[in-house]
Amino acid sequence: MKRFTRLALAISAFLALASCNSAPSISSPEHVEWAVESMAEYNVEFTKETTPTLKLFMAKATGKTGCNNFNGSFSMQGEGIKFPTPTFAVTKKMCPPEVMEIEEHYLGLLGRVQSWKIADNNKLLLLDELGNELLTLSFVRELESTETL
Repeated sequence: MKRFTRLALAISAFLALASCNSAPSISSPEHVEWAVESMAEYNVEFTKETTPTLKLFMAKATGKTGCNNFNGSFSMQGEGIKFPTPTFAVTKKMCPPEVMEIEEHYLGLLGRVQSWKIADNNKLLLLDELGNELLTLSFVRELESTETL
């Protein structure tokens, strides 16, 4: 009986620890850091250094374009979301032409986004006005309420 109790406790402890390490279930794109997996009309494999990112927190959008950093605002109502990319502040570092192309394409697509949805495995899909997928982003981490963007 003691052996069974120890085994049950060990299994319970393992399950508790395993549940702590799993990604949370995401229901909104806000308060999350995302990494771009794919961009419409653009077929390229990103490196760790050139992967565009997006952080959405309290109507602020920040991230990396693959080359430079950017910050600006976004507006969200229900499943509608818009990024006024012409007003984004973007650093002016020069990168190789292929990386600058990633930046230009990424910011262009963000400017066309009209809505969002969360897909399986915590993927964020950013869609155009017709519901076509422009960007697929993967969950990186939840943002802390004390973080500054």
